[in-house]
Amino acid sequence: MVSMKHGAAGDLHDEEEFGTAYNHGVVARFFPYILPHKGLVALSILAMLVYTATQVAVPWFIKIGIDEYVAVGDFGGLTW
Repeated sequence: MVSMKHGAAGDLHDEEEFGTAYNHGVVARFFPYILPHKGLVALSILAMLVYTATQVAVPWFIKIGIDEYVAVGDFGGLTW
């Protein structure tokens, strides 16, 4: 029978049935395969951090533009 529960109780049931999403043994077995490519792994982690930072920065720049330039009527300041 399939449970139709949602929320914390339904998630707990799924975890008991399927196991946890993180398994240390599985992650540890990946290291011998990853080590020859550690430079690319480091580069991809750095790229993910830069991408995440830019995605967070866009709404922040919009906030600055609205609060400091549009709200006071200085539309020329938006060009920088």
